[in-house]
Amino acid sequence: LLNGLDSFGQFQKSMDIQLPEYWRNHYQLGQPSPRIQSAKLGSSTLHLLAINLLVPLWYEYGKYTQQSEWKEKCFDFLQTLPAEENHIIRKYTWIESQQQSAFESQALIGLFQDYCQPKRCLHCKIGQSLLKPEKK
Repeated sequence: LLNGLDSFGQFQKSMDIQLPEYWRNHYQLGQPSPRIQSAKLGSSTLHLLAINLLVPLWYEYGKYTQQSEWKEKCFDFLQTLPAEENHIIRKYTWIESQQQSAFESQALIGLFQDYCQPKRCLHCKIGQSLLKPEKK
């Protein structure tokens, strides 16, 4: 996962594994599933794995080895992936420019966790602009 992956296509190829027959028919050990699972990982699952596994791994590796190019690789890679779709991102639908990349959606998730969730609105530039009294 550290070398030879410079694009999502290469990551997708590295994750091209077949699900064993048992796990296609079972979601939990010993309990048959009412529906049959797909034999391969879907593109949305691969996007989530890239965002939440691959990029943090690269970033931490860059910090550990003190090689800033790994951190830059993370930022570049996130800009090639589509924006994540989850309950946090849906809270920001009022923002006129929709998130185009995973880089932007991860930024919104970070803002939400650092400012919105702990109710630190007055420390956030977005919160400050929303709560600022109108000039007369």
